[in-house]
Amino acid sequence: APDAPVLAREALARIAPDRWGTLRFALSPSLQILTLGSPVQTIRKAYDQGGTESVAGATAPRETTHLRVWRKRERVFYAPMPLREHTAIDHLRGGASFGDLCGAIALETGEGAAPREALALLECWLADHLLSEAHLS
Repeated sequence: APDAPVLAREALARIAPDRWGTLRFALSPSLQILTLGSPVQTIRKAYDQGGTESVAGATAPRETTHLRVWRKRERVFYAPMPLREHTAIDHLRGGASFGDLCGAIALETGEGAAPREALALLECWLADHLLSEAHLS
């Protein structure tokens, strides 16, 4: 995927709090979401730490795993995602606003915890350079 601009935290700080509900985000084109039948990242981590000897005969248990894979500064990263984050990224890809995202999270966590959960995801995505822009609708 081509390089894309990275959304800066400072750009979000300039948005009035009463406008955040209409805020929409564009994800980095390098971001890929994988849904796998095993947590293969555990085998990859063992390989990264010890080479082929450490993973010879290794197996991962059968369980659905969601991974996000992205590039940051020409280096590839991966991280497992809880279902909530996977769902949130799907919402953003579908054009959901930050308000919509909070509403979807509230269905799972309750209204009191939803803004905190949504902001925690946003912080993580900003740190990992997964957001390329934000605009008000």
